[in-house]
Amino acid sequence: MPRRSARSNTPRRRAGKAPLLARLKDRSTATAAAWIDRAAELVTLGFDRLLPPDSTRRRRVEVGATALLAAALLGGALWGLPALVRDADELSRERAVPASGPRVAFRGDLDWLPDAERDRLAATVAAELAGRSVVDHEALKKASDALAATGWFAGPARVRRTARHLVEVDAVWRTAAALVRDGAMDHLVDIEGRRLPLAWPRGTGPSELVLIDGIAEPAPDRPGRRWPGGALAIALRVLPDLRGHDWSDQIAVIDAVDLARGGPVAIETVRGGRLVWGRPDAGAAEVPVATRIAWLDALHAGNGSIDPPPARQFDLRLDYLASAPRRVAAR
Repeated sequence: MPRRSARSNTPRRRAGKAPLLARLKDRSTATAAAWIDRAAELVTLGFDRLLPPDSTRRRRVEVGATALLAAALLGGALWGLPALVRDADELSRERAVPASGPRVAFRGDLDWLPDAERDRLAATVAAELAGRSVVDHEALKKASDALAATGWFAGPARVRRTARHLVEVDAVWRTAAALVRDGAMDHLVDIEGRRLPLAWPRGTGPSELVLIDGIAEPAPDRPGRRWPGGALAIALRVLPDLRGHDWSDQIAVIDAVDLARGGPVAIETVRGGRLVWGRPDAGAAEVPVATRIAWLDALHAGNGSIDPPPARQFDLRLDYLASAPRRVAAR
């Protein structure tokens, strides 16, 4: 990974070319004046040894020598000024940033993130840095704050320059866990129930994500905030138990509508089958999770499906696999 140049380690206020040249010229003039004063002192010291201090010849020689030295030093300063101007031009070009902003790269495997969303986040960073100096650390902090406001990140995003026109973002992303239905929209959430920036019209979200339906509380007003109420948190506690099995891809929906009335969580399959799972907080009133998974393993091993017969539902909370007429939950 390329290192930042030592020049960028010290924050400086951005200055245009004209102020920089003015400072260089002032510095050159001041240096030349100091040299002239010192030379005059040396001339005087030498003349004290050679000529009487009050002689006319002494005064004439002093004036002539001082003028000659002044002309030589001033000529040297003027001769060196073009080199200083070239240095100023080079520094100005080095600090310049395109008006469109730098190119932004995110570290890590982001194949799961839609290209349009990645482009939007990159544009957010570029907008904060467009036209700003490469040594403007305050602009980098503003870019980090802008990313934090998107709701995608579990902590501060580290934004740093790896080259003049390249910026790298390193951060801890919140991982998509499920979709949560709220009216006409299906919102993306992480495993902690925080709303993420993406949402889709009802039924059009990614099919590989489980949908959680039946949550009475509305979605948070902005991404990054936790979904209100406790129903979603209970439903999300079920989700890890349903992953990593041969039948996991048959789970389509976690139905939480009965939670508001103290009822259990139910599961719906991709074929429309319904299974009563129970409540994670039920304790000894229901069989352990391992027993429920064993029932589903047995069903899948028997016919490759965990679906109950048509118009029936399985109740997984008991120590035997109970089948009952399918009940449609009131919403």
